[in-house]
Amino acid sequence: MPDKKAYYELPAGPEPAPPFPLPVPLPASPEPETVEIEYPSSDGQPMAENDKQAHAMVDLFLPLLTRYAEADNVYVGLDLLIYYQRGNNLRRVAPDVFVIRGVPKRSRDTYKIWEEGKPPDFVLEVATPGTAGDNAGDKMELYARLGVREYWLYDPQGGLHEPRLQGFALVGAKYRRLRGRKRAGVTLAVGSRVLDLELRFEGERLRLWDPATRQYLLNHTEENKARRAAESRAQTAEAACEEEEAAWQQAEAARKQAETEREAEKAAPQEAEISAQAAETRLQEEVAARQAAEQRVAELEAALKASRPPRAPPD
Repeated sequence: MPDKKAYYELPAGPEPAPPFPLPVPLPASPEPETVEIEYPSSDGQPMAENDKQAHAMVDLFLPLLTRYAEADNVYVGLDLLIYYQRGNNLRRVAPDVFVIRGVPKRSRDTYKIWEEGKPPDFVLEVATPGTAGDNAGDKMELYARLGVREYWLYDPQGGLHEPRLQGFALVGAKYRRLRGRKRAGVTLAVGSRVLDLELRFEGERLRLWDPATRQYLLNHTEENKARRAAESRAQTAEAACEEEEAAWQQAEAARKQAETEREAEKAAPQEAEISAQAAETRLQEEVAARQAAEQRVAELEAALKASRPPRAPPD
């Protein structure tokens, strides 16, 4: 495992605080037992204001969903309403993309912090002209009060945040900016300790780099291409196996035919000898039968001659 300091670094100062208990961001308002509070799953707002925001959200969400597909205690969310004050359904926020460790992986309509027991560990907001100011102001303060360990800002279209990718780690009660690095072919790379990944702003795209495997996590387009390529390779391999099986069957049939012919060749002299012996036997039987017939004829002639009266002498 690479040294985390190689891709995650805070500016000089105090070390980040270790995992902490859930803070209480606002005074609690207990739900009256006689009144049922509804926590809607929709706030009536669109998931994204434009295509660039939507693509950026999906490009981050799907690779993370794939990465943690086998982890039962990691939940990856996309624009899901998070309620943070029991009894008050107006105290809510919907992060563009977030990751929570230590909670069950299951389908959710909403996320209630007081029921789940913890806030998100990682939140990323994708900037638009209508959200950039709030993302860098009130929303950042709210996430700090909620205890979100890492908060990220990403500007896919430019002109809203500088730099366009920014990461913050919670140190005490405040966020401190994570130090970014420029790498070959990469405009900016910033490491996430929560994800053990490096977020890279490359060209006009946000990508996730895994230092452990030294590979990018595939986005949905790349994953589809990889799946189609794998399916094509599997079909090619299956066709090759079928051809090999057909060739083996042909070879086996040829071997059996050759074996039959060899057995026939071995049996031919024996059959010829048996046939010759049979012919000789038949010939001997025919000779014996002819001799017996001749003997019988002679016997009949003798008997006939003996049965005739003697002829009188001529006068």
